[in-house]
Amino acid sequence: MSQAQSQSAITAIPQLTHVNYSNWVWRITLLLEKEGVLEASKKEKDPADVDFDSKDRKARWIIVQGVSDRHLEIVKGCSTAKAMMDSLSNVFARKSAITKLFVMKKLLKMKFTGGEL
Repeated sequence: MSQAQSQSAITAIPQLTHVNYSNWVWRITLLLEKEGVLEASKKEKDPADVDFDSKDRKARWIIVQGVSDRHLEIVKGCSTAKAMMDSLSNVFARKSAITKLFVMKKLLKMKFTGGEL
């Protein structure tokens, strides 16, 4: 695959927003896997892996391409791809019981009226 094809695939990734995190992270994960750098976003630096720095650099570049200017501050201080993904997860992933309760309450309040929710 040529570099131009690789770059066009990367620019096709939608920008991360406050509402599309789960879909965004799935797309980024697939792209990192396709580019052979997924492990850099999942693991800490392995001193035995001589290619880790180049993989990490490429993974960080891919991640930043999918983060809008509005959210760049979240990852600017991160020195590794794993740290970037962890920071984004801490901000955007909905994991708490309170969040789940809020979503359930919102779902239960929805009503079907004349073809509209």
